[in-house]
Amino acid sequence: MAEDPKELLFSFTGDLGAFGAGNDVQAAQAGVIMDLLGKTIYEGSIVDAKTKELVAVGVSVYSRCPYCIALHSFGALEAGASKEEILQASMVASALGGGPAIAYSVTLLKDCIETFQGGSFTEDDRMEILRRLGMA
Repeated sequence: MAEDPKELLFSFTGDLGAFGAGNDVQAAQAGVIMDLLGKTIYEGSIVDAKTKELVAVGVSVYSRCPYCIALHSFGALEAGASKEEILQASMVASALGGGPAIAYSVTLLKDCIETFQGGSFTEDDRMEILRRLGMA
């Protein structure tokens, strides 16, 4: 595995929190970003939270952003998506994104799902990420 999904997820959410601790302006900016990543955009409305996270997985794979792939594969699982649904979303992105998107789908995305569903990602880990995202 080239990149550790748990490390990517903790690094991104921790670094965003640290960015917000810089000064009042950065704190306000980080708060807006955290609202977008957490509850504001991904709450269910006309489109449910699971579907929104599956779209985000597809965009993440298409964009080839390791941090986004880790964040949104976690979010999709939290929203109730199955491994198969997440991989199908990535295949739609791969149809548009070609070889690089396929490469991220069959490597990092697969590793993220396995990590976040596996024993190395504890309930304490899960709750810490949800806390950082303002969802716990």
